[in-house]
Amino acid sequence: MFTLALSFMCQIGLLGMDQSFMRMYFEKEEKDRNGLAWLCIVFSIGITILMLGCLFPFWPRISLILFEGQNFSAVILLGSCLFLSIIDRFTTSVVRMKKKGNVYSVTRIVNSVINAVVVICYAKFIAPTFHAIVWGTVFSSFSSIIISVTSEKQFWKCRIETALFNRQEVKQIFSYGFPLVPVFIITVLFQGMDKLALRTYSTFNEIGLYVAANKIIFPLTVIQSGFSLYWYPLALETYEANHMNYSFFETMFKYMSVMVLISASAILVLKDIIVLILAPAYRNAVRIMPFLILVPLMYILTEVTGLGVGFKKRTNISIVNIAAAALANFTGNYFLVPIYGAQGAAFSTGIAYIVYFSFRTYVSYRLFPVHYPIYQYLPSFCILLAFLFINTFYIVPWFVNFLLFFIIIVIHRKTMLDLLQKGIKELGINT
Repeated sequence: MFTLALSFMCQIGLLGMDQSFMRMYFEKEEKDRNGLAWLCIVFSIGITILMLGCLFPFWPRISLILFEGQNFSAVILLGSCLFLSIIDRFTTSVVRMKKKGNVYSVTRIVNSVINAVVVICYAKFIAPTFHAIVWGTVFSSFSSIIISVTSEKQFWKCRIETALFNRQEVKQIFSYGFPLVPVFIITVLFQGMDKLALRTYSTFNEIGLYVAANKIIFPLTVIQSGFSLYWYPLALETYEANHMNYSFFETMFKYMSVMVLISASAILVLKDIIVLILAPAYRNAVRIMPFLILVPLMYILTEVTGLGVGFKKRTNISIVNIAAAALANFTGNYFLVPIYGAQGAAFSTGIAYIVYFSFRTYVSYRLFPVHYPIYQYLPSFCILLAFLFINTFYIVPWFVNFLLFFIIIVIHRKTMLDLLQKGIKELGINT
């Protein structure tokens, strides 16, 4: 409940300012980017102070809802975590926009390690309560801020005064970021709908299996995170350099489609081996996992095809995409979870991400008409969906899934070879 409250409040406090900063980053001269960052931070912190000021008189009731008791220290920690999370978002965004992947990786690793150490030490030596997680969040966020700011000390020298009095810039920041607030809130609900449905219509055993199934696809989630980190700044920089460079985005879609198809089929082949890392009680998760593969993979493709809304600063229509996906997810979970449990939740979630991809791609195309070769890859994706369905509801030997892997390799061998050659060439240049 603490994490859920922190996530919602963080989205309200940010007010989409972090997205405005990243979108406008490459539009600014190098000397003006610092002012843009400080302007966005000041507005976010101001909104956060106002929000906490309105909520503070009701802290006993808020504490009762979140923590089942009047816990003033926990409420204070929630506010502290909120400020740290907002600052952390901006400092890591700067590292991300500068495409310093090594610094970003160190930041995330240190964040995770410190979080784990603080949680374990607090639970072992002080008290095994949820306060351990809270203090873990405080210290890990603080460590991320220190590393990010230290790596960009020159950037964070305060030069905000000129930006604060630029009304046109303030208007642009709010017009881009503010419509994203309801989008992010619906996104939180969309991403948590499967767990809520399982909690409402199914059993804790099914929830445990569902969480275990998500662990199986963790390698794909890592790929998704890494791609998103690298792709968005590169795409913005490319667009700002040449608004008509459609071929770059078409080529990226082609390469990522092949990577997605190969990754999905490889996970299906290896699923019976990967599942052995789980405790025996959770190995039935292998029947739940297949459609969850679509979550990170469709998100990767959506990141490529759905950039038009951001490029053209039409964030007010973003809510259409996420609302359509949320409706599909809710409908699927409502009808399927009571019957099929975690398998129904996974199926609904996977299909919802296809809906999200379809709507966001279409809306983006109307604004930024890149002719992605979607129909060229549609037959392969249909074959993949058929295999996902079979693996969900039937016991499938490994060689059947290997057949899918072989088919994908044969169909897209030319693109694979091209991608491999480019990778070797790039590696040679860097070396």
